[in-house]
Amino acid sequence: MDVSKYSKELYDHIMSTARHPFLSRHLKEPALDMDKLKLLILILQRLDINQKVRRQSITAAMLVQTALELHDEVREFAPGEDEKMLRDRQLTV
Repeated sequence: MDVSKYSKELYDHIMSTARHPFLSRHLKEPALDMDKLKLLILILQRLDINQKVRRQSITAAMLVQTALELHDEVREFAPGEDEKMLRDRQLTV
């Protein structure tokens, strides 16, 4: 299996899964760490699991990782914060 080609395919799949019209209006597109994605592909490639389970596992792990990274960027409530900023922060979490 060509890891570069497969990682690009999975990247597109994960990003399409993470997109939602409402969230896209209020938040920037999340970043996906390609190094982590390729490492996960290489690790799971060695396991005796079928392709569908491997793809689902990688997708789930990368979505969770992306959510954790987004969560780390969310700051605490700031006095005087306007409603849009508050909504954006809440949507991020």
